[in-house]
Amino acid sequence: MRTFTVGDATVTQLTELDVWLIKPHHWYPALSDEQLVFAQANYAPSAVSDDGSELIFAIHNYVIELADTIIVVDTCSGNHKNRPLFADLHMLNTDYLTRLEQSGYSPEAVDIVVNTHLHLDHCGWNTRLVEGTWRPTFPAATYLFHHTELKYIRASGNQHPLISGRTTAAGSTRTASCPFWNTRRTVS
Repeated sequence: MRTFTVGDATVTQLTELDVWLIKPHHWYPALSDEQLVFAQANYAPSAVSDDGSELIFAIHNYVIELADTIIVVDTCSGNHKNRPLFADLHMLNTDYLTRLEQSGYSPEAVDIVVNTHLHLDHCGWNTRLVEGTWRPTFPAATYLFHHTELKYIRASGNQHPLISGRTTAAGSTRTASCPFWNTRRTVS
């Protein structure tokens, strides 16, 4: 856990996984040998293995406290998610929620969740398994994400079963003007 301030905001970085190893060409098929050699020479051992065979990622998110508002930016991978194509994240069982609470934040106190995008390592804790049922991890929060992400997950074949009949984990959605994205955002 790392905490720092930006203006009036307190920002806490919470780590879910310290090390997530990825084969370079699995994620970056166009990566040239020259680019990989450059990365190995400049970023090993912290971001590239010594032999260049694996990229070293970590999965973490940020909790921002500003005045009386608690904002979670991205929600990592989440536990108990069925992801057979991502063995390291398949049926994960971490102590992320304990770390969140140890840093002084309960899921119930979170006001806003911002998903920068809906990749599996950025939205996993949007829901959690409670007594066999998927429930919002941050039940009082408004979940924010870009409308193109909602469009993608609503596309045929991309949607998992809905939670308690809701259209998203956060409830109904609408779009609102959002200058910093230079487009529109989906707001629950």
